[in-house]
Amino acid sequence: MPRRSQQKQDRNTTTGVDHGFLYSNGSYTTLNYPGAFSTQALAINDAGQVVGDYLDNSGQGGTHGFLYSHGTYTTIEPSGATYTYLTSINKFGAIVGHYNLSSGHEQGFVYSNGIYTDIEFPGAVNTVPISINDNTDHRLLSD
Repeated sequence: MPRRSQQKQDRNTTTGVDHGFLYSNGSYTTLNYPGAFSTQALAINDAGQVVGDYLDNSGQGGTHGFLYSHGTYTTIEPSGATYTYLTSINKFGAIVGHYNLSSGHEQGFVYSNGIYTDIEFPGAVNTVPISINDNTDHRLLSD
């Protein structure tokens, strides 16, 4: 849960391009992944680390996950992903999200300490983790 003094949001400009921003202690920081067409900030932890996704090139490329931490952007993307979406980050920096494979299958994952671990609900075609708590419990959507 973000501290009251920190918020992440998206704003849509008149051009239709999304830009994330971080509001902290009365000031705004625009979050634009370098070279991206658009950027969405989707979750924040108590340390002010933000996760989200960005669309590369001129909006025609793929969607990639990112971590924004202390002024630095890092792409978070499992091998073989055609699209990646990050949905939550806990206080330890563990990140959950999902990615699409070329087959169209959506695969959930946890990224922690540089290691990707797939999450797949038994019998589901798609698994989409939407949050992670500080006990590393995951909330999932599956079908």
